[in-house]
Amino acid sequence: MNQSVQRRSWGNTAKYQKIAVAVAKKIATGDYKVGQKIKSRTTLASLFNVSPETVRKGINILADHKIVTTKHGSGVWITSQDKALAFVQSYEQDHSLAVIRQDIEEKLESQRLEMLKLEQALEELFQQAKKSSGQFALQLYRLVLKNPLKEPNVSLLQRNIWQNSGATIVALARDETLKISPNPKLIPRQGDVIYFVGSEESQEQMELLFDQAQSELLNEKEPQYGQTQN
Repeated sequence: MNQSVQRRSWGNTAKYQKIAVAVAKKIATGDYKVGQKIKSRTTLASLFNVSPETVRKGINILADHKIVTTKHGSGVWITSQDKALAFVQSYEQDHSLAVIRQDIEEKLESQRLEMLKLEQALEELFQQAKKSSGQFALQLYRLVLKNPLKEPNVSLLQRNIWQNSGATIVALARDETLKISPNPKLIPRQGDVIYFVGSEESQEQMELLFDQAQSELLNEKEPQYGQTQN
């Protein structure tokens, strides 16, 4: 587990769990020996800058895992170094996976929001173009490739988009990523969403070029790609 994940995992941990892990690590590394009496709750509370009650909860976790045993009036005694090591390893693995999952979810959400902003910017661009021209000369369409293509290895360049349809591709969405002005050598595939500018005739020709793919006019609609469904 790298340092950034460790810091984040540690920051999301309850104080009493931190105490349990910290003490278990000292037992696992041999700083605290089996058969040794652990320092008093007051001393540990001062050492970790927490309340004695927080220390008690942490020690109870270790007792539940049979790493230590508590004796009324006698204190807390260490009973197993092996179980302390297993406890530390299990804790680090579980928290590492949880933090990695959280990182992935946050990155996907951030990427989704960025794609939505890009699409909205595209919409604003073409709305401004319509106003300045006073005509509907520029129209933005979305073409969804829902089905496998008959010629799956043919690139955008090889399809001669402009020559065959009069359309200009301005963006392509794939795997939660929006590519502005995609590389002409890019090979379209099932699941892609192509954004292009053109006329109604261009729309028809683009659907034919991509094997009857479904398209729609975006200029008069709110952007939809990147929105979540409840």
